[in-house]
This record gives sequence, structure tokens and C-alpha cells, in this order.
Amino acid sequence: MASWAGIERSTWAGPARLSGPSSAGPKKKAALSPSEAPVARRQQLRIESPTRRRFSRAPPRRRRGDEEMKLKQLEGLLGGLTQFSDPKVELEQYATGPHIASRMLYTAENSFDDISGKVVADFGCGCGTLAIASALLDAEHVTGIDIDLQSLELAQENAADLELDIDLIQCDIKNLNLTGLLVDTVVMNPPFGTKRKGADMDFLSMGLKVASQAVYSLHKTSTREYIKKAAIRNCNAISAEVLCELRYALPQTYKFHNKKEIDVAVDLWRFVPRARDERAS
Repeated sequence: MASWAGIERSTWAGPARLSGPSSAGPKKKAALSPSEAPVARRQQLRIESPTRRRFSRAPPRRRRGDEEMKLKQLEGLLGGLTQFSDPKVELEQYATGPHIASRMLYTAENSFDDISGKVVADFGCGCGTLAIASALLDAEHVTGIDIDLQSLELAQENAADLELDIDLIQCDIKNLNLTGLLVDTVVMNPPFGTKRKGADMDFLSMGLKVASQAVYSLHKTSTREYIKKAAIRNCNAISAEVLCELRYALPQTYKFHNKKEIDVAVDLWRFVPRARDERAS
């Protein structure tokens, strides 16, 4: 297993819901228009909701076809994103820093081909870091899902600054409507479950229901054996692999934090879901 240092955390999605796109960005190919996209693709990320909301879109910016996003370039772009100004402790909101986010998505793309040309969903997207990283790595379609409207508005601003095309949906992960969802890869930095026990497994369980190809997620190293057993026994995973061990430098964020920074050992996981026709209903 590889080992990286310098990690931060994100947010989780709780109750209520809404949706919307953001703006468009440096892709090898322009996004398909509704008339060009197959019907299945057009409906892949539609989640109907009485409070559905659509964010404004900016025109797409294309990257030259022979230009590949380098790791340092990706980390630099993510480092310029605006992060939480008033994080919500009940949602365990911690920004996903550029170091971990860039390596997480770069590994997913360059080691497993799970991002470029794929439909990607970021669960508990917060400020949009993982969703934006996916778009920068040429995902075909990216959707960020979070319960917190303020986080989604911040994610929309970040995507707009980079002229990226991202859909944003306000929704509690537990209430996610799967109808019509055709997602290849789920990426997420879920809550550890310190404020609501089992929140991390709610995210993982839904991720493995939604993804057809892979789920990438961060979890405490201390929960490694439990995560692996639960993923395979209860969450439709056919494999669960720790790709690397990370030192998560958690900054002083809330009033109850007594230290300027603490280190938390974190695993970067790759889970492979069962084929849809093999899953229990």
C-alpha cells in the first residue's frame, strides 16, 4: 500500500433535497446536448423532487485533446477553491484538501480508468472538491449531492470559477431516489460517524447501490476490518481494497477543538459493486 500525508475531510448529506447544474469546463470533448445524448444517458442523473432546483450554467471550456491534467496542476487548481467559512459540526463538515483530493481522483483515473468519460457522483460533495476534480479529469457527467444548501451554493461558485459543468442536488443520501440513475463511479469523503453513528456506512451502502463500476471513499484506519466485512456482507461489494494509508491532518475547526491540528489515520478505499442483476432487491 502507498502512503501519503496531508489530508482533510469534507461533508455528508442529510435530510431534504434539490438539484441543479453549475457551470462547464476544461474537457477533451464538449458536453453532449440533450438531442445528442442517448435517452438513458439523458436521464442518468435525474432525481425527481418537489424542491428540485437547477443552478445556472456557464459555457463549456475545452482542453486541447492532447493535453492531460497533471497531478500538480490538478492539486493547484483544487487549492484555489473556496472552502467552508462556517462549517456545521452536526454534518461533520471539514474541507477536503487539495492534496488528498488530487491524489484520490488521480489514482482513480490513472490506475483504474474510473473517471475520464465516466458518469461520476460525489456523495456529500460539500464545497465540490471531489466533483470538481472529476470534471477536471474529463468525467463525462458529474453530479454533486449534499444536504446543505449553503455548501451546494459554494460548490456552484467554485465550479463556475473554473467554468466546469456540474449538476448539484440537495438530498439526504438515505433518501436518494435511484430511479433512472446510471452512475459509473461514486467518489466521497463521508462523515466518520462521530456525530451520528453509522453515517459513514449509510454513505457506503448507497454508493454501492448507485455505482456500477467503483466507489472511492475515505474511512478511519481504525475501522478497516469492520468496513471490509460490512461492505462485502451487507453493501453489495464484491471486493474492497485499501489503496493507500493516509495521514489526515485535521485542522482546528470547531470551538471544542483543543489543538491546532490533530492527525487521523485514514484509508483510501476502492470498492467494486456487484453487477446490478446480481444484487438483492
